[in-house]
This record gives sequence, C-alpha cells and structure tokens, in this order.
Amino acid sequence: MLGAGFLAVASSGELDWLTIGLVSIALGLRVALILEFLTAAGRADIDRWVTWLSFAYVAFYPIDFWYLSQAFLSATVHMICFVASVKIVTATSERDYAFVKMIAMLELLAAALLSAGPAFFVCLGVFLLFTIAALASGEVRRSADRFAENQTARPHAVAPAKGFGRRLGLLSSGLFAGVLIMTAGMFFVLPRTARAALQHFVPQRYITGFDNQVTLGELG
Repeated sequence: MLGAGFLAVASSGELDWLTIGLVSIALGLRVALILEFLTAAGRADIDRWVTWLSFAYVAFYPIDFWYLSQAFLSATVHMICFVASVKIVTATSERDYAFVKMIAMLELLAAALLSAGPAFFVCLGVFLLFTIAALASGEVRRSADRFAENQTARPHAVAPAKGFGRRLGLLSSGLFAGVLIMTAGMFFVLPRTARAALQHFVPQRYITGFDNQVTLGELG
C-alpha cells in the first residue's frame, strides 16, 4: 500500500529526487528486513539513525516550508514521505502497521490533489488491490493470534493452510474486480460523470441528470 501510494505521488512530478531516493531506500531496507538480510545489530543501527533523523526533520520542516518548497502542500508532502520512510523501516507492532496504512492513504490523497493523469488511475488500482490484500491478510493474522491465545484452553492439532498465498491472491483479485465493475457502473450512472464521459457518443436526452430549466407536470 505504501509503495503504491508513493508511486502515485511520484508520478505527479511534484517530488524532488532527494525525496524519491529517501523513500526508495526506506522501502529497500524494509524488503531487506522482511527477507532477513540484516542482522539484529544492523537493525539496531537503523533504529538509532532513524531516531536522529526524526529529530533533525523537526527542525528541517520550517526551513522547507519557508525557503525550499515555499508552499504548504509541497512541504507537507515531503513530511508525509519522511514519516512514511521512518514508519516502514521501524514498524513492528499492530499499531505501527495501522499508522503505515494511514500514511499510505495520505499519500494517495496527496497524489489526488497533485496529479490528474492516467498514471494516477493505474496507481489507484494497484493501491486498491494491495489494500484489499492487506486488510484480508490482517484479519487472518488477528484470527490466528486469537487462536494461538486459546490453544492452552483448547489444545488440538491443526494442519497448516496449504496454498494460502494463492487463495489470498485469488480472493483479493476477485474483490478488486468486483469493486472496479461496481465503480464503473456508478461512474456511468451518476449524472455529472456520465455526461462528461458520454457526451460525445450519446445524445444528451438519453443521459440522466438535471436541466437548467424544470417545467412542473412534465417528464424529464
């Protein structure tokens, strides 16, 4: 989710190369942590550097706002990207993961304000797919944790789920396709979006909506 939101912001062209590089490094470090390429000592070093960088950015934000970006939105987007970099590297608890989801949503909202091209639509679709997968797998994880807590009270053997990743992918893809189909239907049914999309293909009298003039007693 965080990667898709970041790509949506980066595709707007409003991010500088320093910010893009910082978030890319953070995402790479997270991948290295997931794949256990870093030792415990290496992770401790990362946490120490992140702490110092966080203190430094508190002093840097006013400088960015007044002298570098000279715009509230751009400086705030830079701050969101920095917080995202910090959280994606240091996230270990459910609370941290909840913050990561919120930051990913803020990235997508910022991209919606900064971008209006087709690249945003692609990033939005990828973001939606990963959001469904993250929420589904998060619910599975919470259920597994509750089951583990109850094991002492009701001990019994349970075989590990086979093909869980494949089934999760199929579920996420199916829900994703359903959301897209329903959204496309709403897009063409709602008056304003339908008129914008179909005005060159369908006569105006066949498109739902309101006219500038309404005559009581007549059908319209």
